Amino acid sequence: MSATPSKHESELGAYVAVLRRRWVWVAIPLLLIPLLIAIVTITRPDVYVATARVLLRATAAQEAVDDGATNTGLLDRSLENEISLALSDSARLSVAERLNAPVDDLPKIDVSRDGRADVLRFSVRERTPVAAAAAANVWADTYVELKQQEAEASITGAIERLTARLDDARDRRTAADGDAGQIAVIDAQIASLTDSIVRLDLSGELALSGTARVITVANEPVNRANASLTRNLALALIAGALLGVAAGLAAESLDRTITDEGDLERIGVVTLGVVERLPRGVSSEHLERMTLDQPDSRFADSHHKIRTAIEFASLGIDLQALAVTSANRAEGKTTLAMNLAIAMASSGKQVVLADADLRRPRINEAAGIARTPGLADSVLSSARLVDVARPIEHGPRDLVVIPSGTIPPNPASLISSAPFAKLTSELRSECDLVVFDTPPVLPVADALALSPLVDAIVVVVEAHQTRRPDLERTLDLLQKAGATVLGVVLVNVKGGKAANYAYDAVGTSA
Repeated sequence: MSATPSKHESELGAYVAVLRRRWVWVAIPLLLIPLLIAIVTITRPDVYVATARVLLRATAAQEAVDDGATNTGLLDRSLENEISLALSDSARLSVAERLNAPVDDLPKIDVSRDGRADVLRFSVRERTPVAAAAAANVWADTYVELKQQEAEASITGAIERLTARLDDARDRRTAADGDAGQIAVIDAQIASLTDSIVRLDLSGELALSGTARVITVANEPVNRANASLTRNLALALIAGALLGVAAGLAAESLDRTITDEGDLERIGVVTLGVVERLPRGVSSEHLERMTLDQPDSRFADSHHKIRTAIEFASLGIDLQALAVTSANRAEGKTTLAMNLAIAMASSGKQVVLADADLRRPRINEAAGIARTPGLADSVLSSARLVDVARPIEHGPRDLVVIPSGTIPPNPASLISSAPFAKLTSELRSECDLVVFDTPPVLPVADALALSPLVDAIVVVVEAHQTRRPDLERTLDLLQKAGATVLGVVLVNVKGGKAANYAYDAVGTSA
């Protein structure tokens, strides 16, 4: 015994079915995105990244002014200032002069902190390894020199501040007025300040060398910094697949048309049969009598299967009158009515095909007969049925066609009239089955007016054309009119087998 699929498995199956139906929407991003990424990756110029590192330390002037206080981390206090100095206009001008390049054409530089250390990373992106290493080293050296110039300029200010503090201490010692304890404290401060001034005077080189120094020289990079083609393609395939799935699901949600039998099942209607789409170039006139002209074709076989399905669906009904309609015009109802009548007659039944589309009649063109006199003339002028019914040339001997006849001013009123009902009863008594080709339900009321006079109705649905709301509205109107809807026939369905139809006889008469 097979296990019943879980809810999640059913939902997954529904999504898979949707994606198979919308495979074009899925395939386009899945193929296009990797292709574009591959082109961009292959055509992008080579890029190399070289990095130099600079260690930052407090200057001798800072240490002297701070009286040797503990350094809590230079970058924690002034990282943004240091990066701003490295990217300042003065730094750019100096780098441009050293590289002998315009300021606007300098390579891309990224200055950042190296981990948690007091180290700045100077990373340069260039087209060649040599240019990348050279630019990184020049930028790091330029920054170190700017820091040294800044430190040198600060020494003078630091000495002036320390001297002012020393003078203040001496004044306080004079004012101590013999207080030994206070004098001892002030003397210690005077000694410390004097020592700091001496260190600044005698160790100026310490102030210059202690600001920043290059600890890692940029070497010429061996490998490109460009992302690899394999990596980019892998990411592009993932992105394309996700976008394709999203596009497929979005297309399904936005498309309100009927596409396959699954859509009909979700609406809750019976599918009597499916007719596949034929290749382009086959005219509607050929389609409307193909079951007659090409009885061995797949197209004819589809209509014979529909005939059998209708016979099974109507087992509980004394089916003598059948109407064929659709939601809107140009959805294939006349083609189905004509081929279905031919299939019914070929099974040995006496069939009358009556054109009840008194607005846009087409049966006479498909049958190759005159439109008048016809159905309307028989109702309006009491013309005999034998005068308006005509056989199809080279058609089944058990099939006769009644064209629409003269177009009346108000077809719906004519169909609702007592003479039309009487004519329908006469047709029932003269044959085994009457097949009515009727106008579409939504634009006009003719099919609804005819529905009480027939035993059942078949609704034609054209794949990718008939909208689900229109079909639901059509079925609702027919139900309210008291019609018995046997089911729907899905026509013009896309299928790989359509190309196997035999068309050698298309365009010829049997």
